[in-house]
Amino acid sequence: MRDADWLDDHPDAYDRLTATAKEALHVWIRQARAPASPHNTTWSSSFLKREFEAVGFALTNGEFKGAMLAAGYEMSPCNGYFAHLFLKMEKI
Repeated sequence: MRDADWLDDHPDAYDRLTATAKEALHVWIRQARAPASPHNTTWSSSFLKREFEAVGFALTNGEFKGAMLAAGYEMSPCNGYFAHLFLKMEKI
């Protein structure tokens, strides 16, 4: 794997985003949250990233992971899943 490929999937990629992009991500993360469901306790970072891209802008999985971590969410070290985050599925 090239260094660029590694960074594209690593949360450190978040540091490459502009302040405006970071703020847009944080607004979406705050607004997309909803109470947890007993049926599902995790979402993959790639699923959440695609949900954001549907209403926002393109970004790498690493950039999205970094935004989630900066927002205070914990990511599973094994699979990149974020626990206790559920999305309001209507478009924001």
